[in-house]
This record gives sequence, C-alpha cells and structure tokens, in this order.
Amino acid sequence: QHMFPTVELFEADLMRNRSFDAMFKDCSFVVHTASPFTPQVPDPQRDLIAPAVEGTLNVLESALRSPTVKRVVITSSMAAVSPDTPPEDKMRRWTEADWNFDSTIQSNPYRLSKRMAEQAAWNFVHEHPGRNF
Repeated sequence: QHMFPTVELFEADLMRNRSFDAMFKDCSFVVHTASPFTPQVPDPQRDLIAPAVEGTLNVLESALRSPTVKRVVITSSMAAVSPDTPPEDKMRRWTEADWNFDSTIQSNPYRLSKRMAEQAAWNFVHEHPGRNF
C-alpha cells in the first residue's frame, strides 16, 4: 500500500460470469495475460480449455460492459499458432493467418487451449465492431 497507494486488488474467477465487472468499473485499459498452464491435468477440457476460452470471453464481456475501458490487450502464445512439430523452414515468418491445428485434447491440450482462446477473442472482436479490443 505504501509503494502503490492507488492500486486496488480485486478477486476474480475466470470461470464466473461478470467476475471482472467491479474491477473494470473505472479502468481505461485491461491486459489479460494469464491462462492455466499445467503439463498434466486430470481433465484437459475442465482444467485447461474451459478456463482459457471462457476466462478470455469473461474478461472481454466485462470490458464491453464497462463504459470506461478504452482498450483491451490479450497476450497469447506461439503455442496458438505454431504446430507441435517445428517446420523445416527455420526462418518461417508466422502471421495472423497461422494456427496450431496439430494439438488436440489428447495431445498437447495446453497448446489447443491457447489457440481456442485466441480464436474466441478474435471472434468476439469481430462480433463487436467499433470497440477498441
């Protein structure tokens, strides 16, 4: 509190709708950087994919409801775009057109969750034109 007197801490749950509403009330900018990362999980859908996708969408929905949010930044990962097996071309330039379609819920579900979350975010942005997401 002494070093950052204007910083407020809030509790939020990626899986709970409207969980971020209170913290975005007077925010201008939102940076969403987290996604569950655990190499081995009992249920990849529940433990990795749902929190990544639904969490990203819950952040975006709360930002959309806030009258003060001007911009949202979502960090992703090369896991979302690069295949599980490195390409032969070591100098390949990756673009927005590239997606990792190799990963599955059985093989590299974390990488799958990153692709699905980023695609969900892009779909959300296209469904809400005119907003600075």
